[in-house]
Amino acid sequence: MPFLHSTSTLVALFHSQSSKPSKSQLVRERGPVPSKPKVTTLEDALNLFDEMLQRRPLPSVVRFNQILTQVSKLKHHSAVISLNKQMRMLGIASDVYTLNIIINCFCHLNQMGFSISVLGHFFKLGLQPNVITFNTLTKGFCMMGNKNLAIQLLRNMETGSCKPDVITYNTVIDGLCKDTLVGDAMNLFSEMISWGIAPNVITYNSLIDGVCRLGKWEEATMCLNKMVSQNIFPYVCTFNILVDALCKEGMGMEAKSAVQMMIRRDIDPNVITYNSLMDGYCLRGEMDKARQVFDLVVSRGWKCLVGNFFLIPLLVVVLLTVFAKQGE
Repeated sequence: MPFLHSTSTLVALFHSQSSKPSKSQLVRERGPVPSKPKVTTLEDALNLFDEMLQRRPLPSVVRFNQILTQVSKLKHHSAVISLNKQMRMLGIASDVYTLNIIINCFCHLNQMGFSISVLGHFFKLGLQPNVITFNTLTKGFCMMGNKNLAIQLLRNMETGSCKPDVITYNTVIDGLCKDTLVGDAMNLFSEMISWGIAPNVITYNSLIDGVCRLGKWEEATMCLNKMVSQNIFPYVCTFNILVDALCKEGMGMEAKSAVQMMIRRDIDPNVITYNSLMDGYCLRGEMDKARQVFDLVVSRGWKCLVGNFFLIPLLVVVLLTVFAKQGE
């Protein structure tokens, strides 16, 4: 891989950082200030960016970071990199926040070699990468499916001055669980606790998803009980993981019980919950029950579907496909 030669750069960065950033460093790392410009499309962003370039004096890098952030949220990652090149050509110096955005964009473009090369700009500008920098790289490696480099990066953070946080561990644990390497994920879970880093609901969601993928329902129950005992309470995403896994295993009654438990806990099931239930019933050929779930979704009003409007046709297609196969 083209970026393997850069791992020595990573190691050097961990051991060259001071344990406490200076006050000026903290100022440079500060995120965007309030009153962000309104950007809803890429065209909005480009127009605003061009307008800002005409101002004299030029706006601060913080203002440009705001635009880069919003374009990144719109998933126009290549555009962010292009805009940043224009900034550099005009002498607008990047700060830590800028460079973290660029690393994130390269990660989403599966260009990890370029992500790591951005670390050289930290040295050149006299900046220090922070935990967000390394968390972004860790996420990038996991997105690529390269868990070994993600773990290596985590180990470097553990021995370096920029220590990992719960997000770092959650990222690697989730990646391991998605690859059904649940044993390794559990070991890392124990390690993070030994480092004094408390797990959160995201940690447990990943572990529950991992054991559910392996059909280890007792371990899933243990994870649920453990998180509740630590005053970490499951939310809709946690239950959706359980419901989906149970439905795929054909355990419709257990899935229904999980939904009832949600309701008792005042956690409203959402369209993803209902879609999993419908899918489970359809797989078992229980079309009457699938229809009942669909009618329930409709009776709740389309408002519950606004956040997941793309699933509305999926619900209909699931039903129509199975009905067609059954000649109904």
